[in-house]
Amino acid sequence: MNELVLVPLDKSHLTVLQVWFKDSESQWVDEPSAQFVDYVRSQPHYYVWMVYDGNLPVAYVGYEIAADQTAGVMIVVNPEHRKRGYGKHTLQAIASRPEVKGIKALTADIRPKNEASVRCFRSAGYIDCDSPYEGHIRLVHPISA
Repeated sequence: MNELVLVPLDKSHLTVLQVWFKDSESQWVDEPSAQFVDYVRSQPHYYVWMVYDGNLPVAYVGYEIAADQTAGVMIVVNPEHRKRGYGKHTLQAIASRPEVKGIKALTADIRPKNEASVRCFRSAGYIDCDSPYEGHIRLVHPISA
C-alpha cells in the first residue's frame, strides 16, 4: 500500500461511486449525487474525499463538523479492495487532516448489523461509547488538542 492521497470529491467521481453503491455492503451510506457534491462544496464544515492508492480509487470518506465540535464520519471502501486495510488507513489519515484542528473527536454511529464497519472503525483506534441513537453503536476517536 502506498501513501493514501485524499482528493476532494467532485462530480467526476460519481461514475465510480455508482458502481460501488451497487454492492449491498455499501448501502449503509447514502449514495452521493451531483446535488450532494454542490452542497458539500457550499458548506464550510463538511469535508468529503475520494481516497487513492496511486491511481487506484480505494475509498470514499467524509465528515461534517457539528456545533458541539465533533465530526460524524462516513466511509465506503471500494468493494473490490475490502479487507486489505484501506478502511483502517483511511480513517487514520482523516484523523490527522488539518480540518480536524480544534474539534474534540471523530464519531461514527453504526448499526450493529454493519459488522464490517464496526470492525474497521475499531481497528483504526475508535473506542466504544454510548450512542445517542437507539439501535446504534457509537465509536469515537478523540482528537488531541
